[in-house]
Amino acid sequence: MGRTDICASCCRKVWSKFSLFVLSLVICSGHWAVALPVSDDKKQIDALLIKQTSFYYGDHTIYLTRDAFKDVFEKNGTISIARAPDWNVVTFNPLKKLFVENPKNSMSGLLLKPFDLMGENNIHEKAVIPTAVTTFKGFRAQNYASPSTFSRHARQLYSEKKISSSDLGRIDMTNVLVTINDGQRAILAKMFDLPLKPGLTVQCIKTSLDGSTESHLLTSLIQKVKVSDADMRMATSYKKVKEHAQLLNYSESTNDGLLKMMIGDGKKSR
Repeated sequence: MGRTDICASCCRKVWSKFSLFVLSLVICSGHWAVALPVSDDKKQIDALLIKQTSFYYGDHTIYLTRDAFKDVFEKNGTISIARAPDWNVVTFNPLKKLFVENPKNSMSGLLLKPFDLMGENNIHEKAVIPTAVTTFKGFRAQNYASPSTFSRHARQLYSEKKISSSDLGRIDMTNVLVTINDGQRAILAKMFDLPLKPGLTVQCIKTSLDGSTESHLLTSLIQKVKVSDADMRMATSYKKVKEHAQLLNYSESTNDGLLKMMIGDGKKSR
């Protein structure tokens, strides 16, 4: 065998061994990929996605998991998150890297205070009673309405000129009967000024004594989705501030600032 043939034979042997080595690496790496556990914060968990329009806050998107709540407010650019077991509500601005934290039973600022300052009817504490069982976007639901005694009392006050015709005369509400944590229900009821009832409120219509109606809360979409645990948390690098208005550079001492904070006016990205 000539020198050329010997060299060619050696090259083939080396290449063959190298190929086997590369193939072994590929196979082993494949095994490693399968064997490596997925970190808890990246695991996909069941969630309910709800797209709504609030009279106070405009369009927003809620995500509910078994032990967490998240609400993304489109107009003012803030996000609210709460988690079991304490359900403290953290509201933050991802662009400014600032956040405010409140216990679920003492929410203020962005979450509740504007209702009082704007002089709106506080319907969170108003009584509603169950009426018809129905369906809403494929989900079993329960309708609620103000008791007749409430409406009669309101009309009596109006006849005595103690309230105006624009005051509240009736509430109509629909709750889908999905599993929802008590902490989540309490937060949603306070955040959107709603009577606290089982399930998830997807529609609330207020009717004034003059017959005019106002959409207090409307839902356009409910669907089951998957999210990661990391999606339901705020980044740890954010700075804590005292007032919700600081998230958007508004003074919490004025009604105008609170109104802009709720609806947004183009300053959220600065």
